[in-house]
Amino acid sequence: MLAQVAITALPLVIGLAGIAVLIGVGEALNNAIAAFAAVSLPFALLAGIFSWLVPRARWVVAVALAAPVVIICVMSARMGSFYVPGALWTMLCCLAGAYAGGQLKRSRSGAPPIPPA
Repeated sequence: MLAQVAITALPLVIGLAGIAVLIGVGEALNNAIAAFAAVSLPFALLAGIFSWLVPRARWVVAVALAAPVVIICVMSARMGSFYVPGALWTMLCCLAGAYAGGQLKRSRSGAPPIPPA
């Protein structure tokens, strides 16, 4: 239980730092698409790693990682039409990374089966 809480709190903090990366890259390159790519692909890898460590918390990890960026983008949607698709892309990348990481843990030969939640 404690591991699940720690694995959920860490992605939330990383997600909050992702807002700074999103704004920084977007301002530096003056390109919002590059900013979303700079955030969503590393988030997918991190979601996969965290889900590989604690497979039962994979969906919570994905949502905690992407939620700060998605919330900021949805709130800022009136400023540009690319924010909502970017937010959806970030969320889908995180969910895909979490799914893949959880499946890697389950597919290892010799690993004990994971009981249902």
